[in-house]
Amino acid sequence: MLDSEKPVDPQDEKKLKTRGIGSGEDYEPFIKVHE
Repeated sequence: MLDSEKPVDPQDEKKLKTRGIGSGEDYEPFIKVHE
């Protein structure tokens, strides 16, 4: 199961949105799924 397919906890979603792209080499914008 890909990260983009997992249900996101409100806490994790908030963390993802605040960190955004560029936090790491492998940090892809799968948060766009929630936008």
